[in-house]
Amino acid sequence: MPITANTVGRVIYQETRSSLSRKEAKLIEHYLSAQRDFDDELVAEYDQLIEMLDVNVSDYFTVLDRAISPSFLVPALGRSNSRRR
Repeated sequence: MPITANTVGRVIYQETRSSLSRKEAKLIEHYLSAQRDFDDELVAEYDQLIEMLDVNVSDYFTVLDRAISPSFLVPALGRSNSRRR
């Protein structure tokens, strides 16, 4: 009887082990898929923020250029003569 119990124990152990391995593999694959999706979202958000930053920096330098213009009229009027209509 001990040999039979030992064999049954081993079979159950091997089956449980392979079952856990399949569950673990499925969990890991789900985790990796979620991480890839999250990475794609972050890349899209990053690109959008960089684009907004470029626009804001461009606006900032335009205002700064007007503010430190050698002509006193440009900072006072907020625009250069070349941009007047």
